[in-house]
Amino acid sequence: MKDSGSLPGARYLLKVGEDKCDVASVVPYVVGRLEERGLRCVVEGRHIVVSAEPATLLAQAEGMRWMKLLKNSEEVASFTVGREGEFEPSDNEKLFSSAECSLLLYHCLENTPYTPSGLQSVHECVLEGDKGFVSALRLCKPPVLAEVYPLHQQEDCKSLMSMLKWSLLPSVPLDVQHIRNYFGEEVGFYFGWMCFYLKFICVPLVIGLPMYILRSGGVTVDTDPYLPFFSVIMALWGVLFIVFWQRQSNTYSFLWNTYTLSPADELRQEFHGYPSVDPVTHQPNIHYPAWRRRLWYLFSVAAMLPLLSLGVATMTLSLNLNGYVKSTGSLIYVESLAKYAQPGGLFAGDSPYFLWLVPVLGHSVCVNIVNSVYSRLAEWCTDLENHRYYVFVGRLNSSVKPLVLQFRLASLWS
Repeated sequence: MKDSGSLPGARYLLKVGEDKCDVASVVPYVVGRLEERGLRCVVEGRHIVVSAEPATLLAQAEGMRWMKLLKNSEEVASFTVGREGEFEPSDNEKLFSSAECSLLLYHCLENTPYTPSGLQSVHECVLEGDKGFVSALRLCKPPVLAEVYPLHQQEDCKSLMSMLKWSLLPSVPLDVQHIRNYFGEEVGFYFGWMCFYLKFICVPLVIGLPMYILRSGGVTVDTDPYLPFFSVIMALWGVLFIVFWQRQSNTYSFLWNTYTLSPADELRQEFHGYPSVDPVTHQPNIHYPAWRRRLWYLFSVAAMLPLLSLGVATMTLSLNLNGYVKSTGSLIYVESLAKYAQPGGLFAGDSPYFLWLVPVLGHSVCVNIVNSVYSRLAEWCTDLENHRYYVFVGRLNSSVKPLVLQFRLASLWS
């Protein structure tokens, strides 16, 4: 039987918020609930470090019907306490990896029993729906917990850092499985994709580099006779890359048992509204009128358009000063600017002191400055729109993405 004491020592840090939270009453309440759940707590001011005995994590895995690969087999089965020796270890000799132990501990935190009335007796707040313990503490208004995140596991972290250092050598491949074991499947998929992309991109490198080196003098991108063939090869390469990556990602999904999972929306902690009752579930809910959000949509458009126009104006200025716009029939052609890119002009290619670089560098600096201001304004407008959920794009809200994308498309067009 696998020794349960060999499990990684997962820990979580809970930070009690400073907004309308009575630390003297809230912290003992949170610690009391967690200790009743069988978790260990260490308190340092507003910070609570939570850990669990290996037996608690194993019981949680059994309660979740955690699927694990059986030894000497390609079959998976629900984990059962007392049959640890029948399952394949996730990380060398450890039954569960660091990421799995952190996830099990988080579910232990979520499954901690509590009552809304008990929480409201120590912290006057509004709760939305029937949520787990940690989610209720984070999403109540005002929130009890400001931060909830896992802490590093020193031994496994040192092992991972050693692997990453050695992987800098070309002869040592990056161990994606090791990264997944420590950071979880989401980060593992990212590094798996990056490794696959770097290997696959060697194909256009092998074909394109000799074409660039051996081309005749005076041949440009517009006059290279072999460019159409290279373009066809790149189109086929793109299709094959997607097909082969789908196969590789399916392999990761099977190995990591994620093929049955789907993205889930996360409630925004900043969301606010009016207490109400959900007409479907009949649970307490927080409602925000749709007509108010539509008004903020109009405000967002009005606020974004000037900066978007500034980005387009910067691009137009740069294209004319670089001489890329030569046709008088173009909508963005400005003769008074384009003349500086003509032979003998201030920013022409034959200009001394590399002055032709000035429009390029100026365009890059201006776009980055406007982009920074635009992104912050987009996030501020999104907060005003008061969306209920984060979508599956990290911590970027669903309406921030299209707002920022508009500017990125305009700036990359040049």
